Amino acid sequence: MSTSQDNRSTQKFVIPLLDNLGSNYSTWKYRMTCVLWTKGLMEITLGKELCPLKATKNSPDETVVTAVYDKWQAWNKQALTEITLMLTDIPLNAVLLFPYTSQVWEDLEHHYEGKGNQLALNLFKEVFKDNFVEIISMEEQVISLQQKLQKLKDLGYEVNNNLVGIAIMSGLPELYFSLKQHLSMQDESRLTTGFIIKQVLLEEKNHIRPLSQIAFVVKTLNH
Repeated sequence: MSTSQDNRSTQKFVIPLLDNLGSNYSTWKYRMTCVLWTKGLMEITLGKELCPLKATKNSPDETVVTAVYDKWQAWNKQALTEITLMLTDIPLNAVLLFPYTSQVWEDLEHHYEGKGNQLALNLFKEVFKDNFVEIISMEEQVISLQQKLQKLKDLGYEVNNNLVGIAIMSGLPELYFSLKQHLSMQDESRLTTGFIIKQVLLEEKNHIRPLSQIAFVVKTLNH
C-alpha cells in the first residue's frame, strides 16, 4: 500500500445529512466523495482496495499478515463511520447490515441513482415529486433539481420545459402561496423552468426567516 494510503486523514468535515427521501443525494454524494478522497478512503469505498486475506495459524509471516488485515479493517470502519454518520434514519436502516463500506456505497447508489431505465425512472420521480420542503434552502433544492434534469438529458430524455416549471410551481411550500398565485396569472408561455426558478429564488431572499424561527423548527423536528 502507498504512503498516502497508510496515512488516512482523521480531519473532521461537516456536510448536510442525506435526507430520508434522498432528494439531496447528488450534492450529498459529491461532498461525501470529496471528503473520502481527502481522507484516503475512496478506494476502499469503491471496492478497489479489497480486504486482504486473514492470517491462519499456518500462514507464513502471520504477524505481518494480521497487521495488514487489521489495518484494512480499521480503515473500512473509518470509511463506514464517515458515511453512516451522514445518513438520516431511512437510508441508514437500509444499509445497517452491510459490513463493508463498498456495499453501503453501492446500495445507496443503486437506490438513489439506479442504472439505465431504473435511473431515468428514479430521476423522473424526483423531478415531479409532490413538493419542496421549507427546512432546506430552496436554492439547494433547485440546484439538485437542475442536476437531475441534466442527468435525464444525458440519458436522452428531454423533459418539457413548461411541464417542469408547472411542477415546480405546484410543489412550492405554503410560504410561497403569494408567489404561486402571481405565477398562476402569468401567460403560460412564460412559465418556463428558468423563469419560475428565478422567481422562487428571489422570493426566498425576501422570506429569510429569523434565527429564532429556524431554531424552533429544528427543536420541533428533534422531538
